[in-house]
Amino acid sequence: MNELVSIVVPVYNVEKYVSKCAVSLINQTYKNTEIIFVDDGSTDESGKICDDFAERYAFIKVIHQKNGGLSDARNKGMRASSGDYIVFVDSDDYVSCKFIEVLVDGFKSKEIDISCCAYVKFVDDREPLKSNTAIKCRTLTGEDAMKFCYSREGRTIDVVAWNKLYRKSLFIKNDIEYPKGKYFEDLYTTFKLFYYARRVSINSEELYYYRQREGSIMASSMTVKKYEDMLEALKSSLSFYKMHSCKELLTLAFSMYCRTMIRQYNNTNRIEDKAEQQKIRDFLLDDYALTWTENISVSKLNVLRRIVFKSFQISPFLISAMLK
Repeated sequence: MNELVSIVVPVYNVEKYVSKCAVSLINQTYKNTEIIFVDDGSTDESGKICDDFAERYAFIKVIHQKNGGLSDARNKGMRASSGDYIVFVDSDDYVSCKFIEVLVDGFKSKEIDISCCAYVKFVDDREPLKSNTAIKCRTLTGEDAMKFCYSREGRTIDVVAWNKLYRKSLFIKNDIEYPKGKYFEDLYTTFKLFYYARRVSINSEELYYYRQREGSIMASSMTVKKYEDMLEALKSSLSFYKMHSCKELLTLAFSMYCRTMIRQYNNTNRIEDKAEQQKIRDFLLDDYALTWTENISVSKLNVLRRIVFKSFQISPFLISAMLK
């Protein structure tokens, strides 16, 4: 395949990192690409750095806009893209020089709609530590690929947006965009994209390098708004799977919801304001109780998980500490 691949890069106040991201994309072994930087109202030198790259390389273009958030920037870049294949890269991360080539190689048949690779986390200012596990390649149906992402083995593929190459038509035909103004935008969208995909190619090679840095959206402290968006996103998958009668995926998504809630309850220990801490704990437990009632009878959780997850409602401190 030698199709044009559009690489969309949302940019917001990352002057320290965006050059490394840009260079990694410019140096791809797969050459038929366009890079679209969407400067989302940066107040530092990020936008200028992107403009400088665009002046030097004809296949780079920059969109400057008022700050609309990560989802809005991704959607804007997608609408401005010319390729039939699209990949998202966050501007504080970077990728292997063969990132696009390997993802493109995953499109071995006309039925494949998404090609994925593994990612590796690294702490700011340190180099990524890659695993030495053997590289595996597999092709799955969209539903089976989503089941894989919910599994322990699939955690390096995950439901994130940025280690995947998509047929752009997958978004257009199914009217899928990233939700503007929401945190955890990947959780709102990836399960839909996988569900509608005919086939998904998965390569376990670690080709995307995900930076953990202070000041990033994910590293900053949780707020009520973030909790609300996270829970809304998780529950949207439950509603979707019930509507489409996907009982196994519903069970996996429900288990993920329960585990996430227990983990987040444990994380409230970091909140110094005791009144705010109690407010968030009450909010989490109320949501958990309602979601449990709505989903337990239609899910297929095994006995052990039913006991543990139900016990969380009775003794949240004990269960969250046990599963820390």
